[in-house]
Amino acid sequence: MKDNKLTISFICLMFLCTAVGAQDIKTLIVPPKASFSGGIFASGQYYNVRGIDNRRSPYSYNLAGNLTFKLSVITVPLSFSFRDQQFSYGHSFNKFGMSPYYKWIKVHIGHRSMRFSNYTLGGKNFFGGGLELTPGKFRFAAFAGNMQNPLAQRDTLVYGAELIPTYKRSIIGGKIGVGSSRNYFDLIVLHIKDKQTDELDLDRRKVGINPSKNIVMGTEWKTLLFKKLNFNGTINASVFTDNLALESSLESVKSPFLNNLFELNASSKLSLAGEVELRYNFKYFGIGAKYRRVEPNYRSLGIPFLQADIENYTFRLNTALFKAKFNTNANVGIERNNLRNLDYLSRKRLIVNLNTSWMITKELLVSANFSNFKFETTDGLVEINDTLRYINVSRMYGLNFNYTKKSKNTQFGVFGGIQQQSLMDLSPVARIGGEVNNVNVNAGVRLFWKESDFTVSPSLIVSSYGYSDNKRNRAGVAVTLQKSLFDKILSFSSATRLSFDKLNGVKDGRVLNQRFGINCNVLKHSQVNFSSYFIAKKSFTGNSFNETRLSLGYGLKF
Repeated sequence: MKDNKLTISFICLMFLCTAVGAQDIKTLIVPPKASFSGGIFASGQYYNVRGIDNRRSPYSYNLAGNLTFKLSVITVPLSFSFRDQQFSYGHSFNKFGMSPYYKWIKVHIGHRSMRFSNYTLGGKNFFGGGLELTPGKFRFAAFAGNMQNPLAQRDTLVYGAELIPTYKRSIIGGKIGVGSSRNYFDLIVLHIKDKQTDELDLDRRKVGINPSKNIVMGTEWKTLLFKKLNFNGTINASVFTDNLALESSLESVKSPFLNNLFELNASSKLSLAGEVELRYNFKYFGIGAKYRRVEPNYRSLGIPFLQADIENYTFRLNTALFKAKFNTNANVGIERNNLRNLDYLSRKRLIVNLNTSWMITKELLVSANFSNFKFETTDGLVEINDTLRYINVSRMYGLNFNYTKKSKNTQFGVFGGIQQQSLMDLSPVARIGGEVNNVNVNAGVRLFWKESDFTVSPSLIVSSYGYSDNKRNRAGVAVTLQKSLFDKILSFSSATRLSFDKLNGVKDGRVLNQRFGINCNVLKHSQVNFSSYFIAKKSFTGNSFNETRLSLGYGLKF
C-alpha cells in the first residue's frame, strides 16, 4: 500500500509540473490549434492443438494503439495494449501509457520505458510515473513504479500452462547531468527491490526464486572534440543482494547505516562495470580504441542481460571505399576472463567482429560477417527442437549473396547464404547446458511479374544444431507466393515449408509449416487482415502434434 501511494503521488506531481509548465500567455489569448493522429488495431485469435498441451488460450483478443494529441505547443503521445492472451498467466495482459511533453518537459505515465545507460537502465518496461527535464544545458530524469519480474514470462514461452509465482518488484531511479545530446555528463542511481509476502514466499522458494535487491550507481559521458574526435565512457557500481530472506548482516561492514541502506547479508555482492572509448572519423574511414571491463557478479535488474567477468581491449576500423560500394566495420582486440581469480581456469583470446559488404555490380551484392564476441544488454528468442528458448549469441559467421536482374515487366533474383551460430541458453528453467551450435543454409530464386503483381520464390533450406549429446538435422523445401489485386487493394501471401528431420543420424519424422494471409484496404486509412498458421509435426522420438492459429484483425489510421 505504501508503494502504491508513493507511485500515485509521483504521478500527480508529474501532472502538476506539466500543468504549470504549459501555461503560456499567448496560448491563453489565441485559441489553441488541436490535431489528432495515430492508429488503432483490433484483432481476435483462435487456437487449437492436438497431441501436446495448449501453448496459449483457445480464444483471445488484442486491442492496441498509438495516438498523438497536439494542442498548440503541447504534444501527448499515447500508447495502449489490451490482451487476454494468457500464456501461463492467470489474468489478462494489458498495457496503457503516455508520454506528453511541452518544450523541455516530458512526463511518462503508465507502462513506459526509459534509458539511462547500457549498464544501469534500458530495455525494460515499468508501470508508474516519470519526468524528464532538459532546460538548456540541464538534464534531469526521475521515475518510480513497479517492474515485471521476467521469470514467469520466460517460463511460459517454454512450458505454457503453469503459473510460477514471482515477487512484486518496485523500482525508483534518477539521473542528473549537464550538456546536450552530443556532449553531456550524467550521474545515475537506481533502487530495485522485490517485495516479500509471507503467504507466497514458500511457494517461490520451492521453485528457486528468492527476493532480491539491487542498487546501482553510475555515470555516463559523451564528448565531441575538434568536430571529429569522440570520447565516450561510463563507470558503474552495483550492490546486488541475491536473497533478502537471509537475516544475518555482513560483519565486515561496521557501518549500521550502510547495512540498513543496502540490506547487506551473505548473498550481497559489490561489483564494478564500465567502458571508455575514443573514435576519430576521417572522410572515407574511421579509427578507434575501446577498453571495457565487467567484473564478476555485476548485475543490474534494470537491463535484460549483461555478460559478466570479462575485460577486453579493442581497436576499430570502418571504411566506405569506391563510392561507398565496399563497406567494412571491424573490431579486433584481446579479451580475458576470471578477473578476480574465482575460477580454476582462465582464458585469454583474440576477439574479432567483422562486417563487410561489396556491391560488385548493380545486380550483385555480397556480404560477410564474423564475430566471436558481442556486447548486448538484450537477450533473444530462438527455436530449438520446436520450443522457444532465450539465448545469447557467443560466436557467429556468415556469407550471403543476392543477385537481382530487372527488366521492364519482370524481375529475376537469386539468393543464398550460410550462417553459423554458437548460442548460450539463458532460459531459467530446464536450461540446456553448454553451447548450442546452429548452422543454416538456404538458396533460392525469386520471380516477380510487374503487370500481374505476382511473386513466387521457391527455396531449399538445410539446418542443423547440436546441444548436450544430441544433434538434429533438418532439410526441406519452401515456397513463398504473393499476389495483389485491384491496384493493391487486396493482397494475398502464402508460405509453405516441408522439412524432414534426423536425430543423431536416425530419421525422426517431418514437419509441415503453412502460413496464409489476406490484406484488404477497405478505405484509404483502414485495413482488414486475416492470417492463419498451421504446423503438423510427426516425430518418432518425441511428441507428434497438429497446431492451428487463426487471426482476424482491423486497423485504422487517422
